[in-house]
Amino acid sequence: MKFKIIIKEKLQRSLVDISRKFSPLKSIIDQMFLDLSVQQLLPDNIVALDLFARNGLWLSKDCEQHSNYLELCEIDEFFYNWSKKSVKANAYNLGDSIAMLRHKKLSKEKYNFILSDNFSGQFGSYTEHIEVFNYLFDFVDNYAVLAFNVVPNCESRIKRYPVTHEQYEDWMIKRAKFYNLETAKAAFIPIENMKLIYTSIFNCKGFNVKYINHLVRNEVVTLMYCVLEKNKE
Repeated sequence: MKFKIIIKEKLQRSLVDISRKFSPLKSIIDQMFLDLSVQQLLPDNIVALDLFARNGLWLSKDCEQHSNYLELCEIDEFFYNWSKKSVKANAYNLGDSIAMLRHKKLSKEKYNFILSDNFSGQFGSYTEHIEVFNYLFDFVDNYAVLAFNVVPNCESRIKRYPVTHEQYEDWMIKRAKFYNLETAKAAFIPIENMKLIYTSIFNCKGFNVKYINHLVRNEVVTLMYCVLEKNKE
């Protein structure tokens, strides 16, 4: 089954690479970097961490050419081994990346570009990027770009990926707590409202938000990205 995934995604990746090279079409990561470059908001020397690399064929591969240093994490050993073939990175980590954040088991103390291509619902005991945010900020440099997946409309997701009633209720309770909303309002959060909430979260973590934007990946997932600057003591 996983080999079929690799074959399918390698073919898709080849088409993406041809498009990136010979046409004006850009990947979601290329668009983000272009936006930040035009506005002169990128760090000078990009030290990047990809927390959920999977087989490396998607966002990780797109980050490759934009990074001076690139470190990947992947929990699945099969996909981890493929990521080493797919992406030229400086470090590859096999295991639970959230546990690596928690126990400070990464190669660098700080990163100025962190990508969380997190699951759009629940993965085991984890929910979206909620647990990532519990430990992430110890690794965010004084000036950094943070990019992560958000799910504005959970109803769109469960139409594609159905869950049980109990799973859905648990998901909504965790979202409501994270976004500081009533549970009834957690399923749909307009993207502009999300930006205000994230700005408040980053401020509470000691960072000023210089810029925040988003790119819609599909009907379920949106890539949120922001430029953060550490508040002076």
